[in-house]
Amino acid sequence: MIVVTISFLFGIYWGRYLKDIASFFVINCCVGIILYLRNKMSLFLVFFTLAMFGFGYINYCENRYESFYNLTDINMELTIVKEKNESKYNYIYIAKGKKGIYLELYFSKKMPKYKVGDIIFVEGEYQEPKEAKNEDNFNYKEYLKQKKIYGSVKINQCKLIGNKKVLNKLGKIKNKLENFLKERYSKESYEFLNTMLLGNTMDSEIKEMFSKSNLSHILAISGMHISYIVLLVDKVLKKIKTNKKVKNLVIIILLSIYLIFIDYPISATRAIIMQTISLLAFCLNRKDNFYNNFAITIFILLL
Repeated sequence: MIVVTISFLFGIYWGRYLKDIASFFVINCCVGIILYLRNKMSLFLVFFTLAMFGFGYINYCENRYESFYNLTDINMELTIVKEKNESKYNYIYIAKGKKGIYLELYFSKKMPKYKVGDIIFVEGEYQEPKEAKNEDNFNYKEYLKQKKIYGSVKINQCKLIGNKKVLNKLGKIKNKLENFLKERYSKESYEFLNTMLLGNTMDSEIKEMFSKSNLSHILAISGMHISYIVLLVDKVLKKIKTNKKVKNLVIIILLSIYLIFIDYPISATRAIIMQTISLLAFCLNRKDNFYNNFAITIFILLL
């Protein structure tokens, strides 16, 4: 699995940053000659196939973005997957369309407010993300690409056509927890718990305080937090004397729900995928291997 991931990563890197198919084939030929002289031709075939797949995959993704950037108007069905902090004049949402297209939606506050899980049909003006004008400046377009967001839409008309019940219920539970924390804790404590437990964005002033103290890394839901959750659930299930395989499956389900709940931050996604693979290995009576788990996780994240 390590070879598969490295090959795929090589193809993605070459297609994303170097974009020269001629030099890509030259490098592959050199690798092929080296492996042929070492009687590892089968390894070369794996490397070449996966590298080509990675190269083609990243170019396909780039072409999808570029073709979408040519649009001026949007008319499509979308599902709201996240409510962002509202601005003075707008409600802001992240919505998912068909084929994994994500868009940032801006609704006037004169329009109805929607919830996570609502399925809507929108008409609006599409705005392509802005690129950095200078080389060292922050590139907002690339930042959105990392989150698979194709741009923003200023909504002119919107019609509610249904909802996804699971997402809707999770959104309601999240809102209730936010309100619970807000009512019972000070602003600083609320912002900290809201970020640590629910994966929401922290107030900029408080975030700056953590940054100056070199503690901003603890705000990201990551492996440490996931380990605590697993240990807590494990202890609870031990008290009710649950079969270990059943216990592991319950933990996997709860981690999957929590990942949806906190809206897939990359650090938590990586930790949960690795934890899931490790738990599944036990359920399938397979030996757990950290390096293979890590390689599989990277491969999944790259897709």
